[in-house]
Amino acid sequence: MGGPTVDLITQISGPTFDEVWRDHQVLDLEGIRVRVASLEHIVTSKRAANREKDRYALKRLEEDLGRELKEMRAKYHVSKRKK
Repeated sequence: MGGPTVDLITQISGPTFDEVWRDHQVLDLEGIRVRVASLEHIVTSKRAANREKDRYALKRLEEDLGRELKEMRAKYHVSKRKK
């Protein structure tokens, strides 16, 4: 299979729904329009939730997007949460 992973949420930690909605992007995935939160909001939400699976996801994001996340933290003054 190998398709994209989709995470549907009904509650969000950190940013408000209005903030996420304001900054979302619409992507076309094989003809299906999908609304996607900004990387900033995804990372901020995962840090705020601080669940084990979110800490794992953040580790993976750091490995895959290290430079981009560092630039984002500098731009938005996002600090890492202590465990």
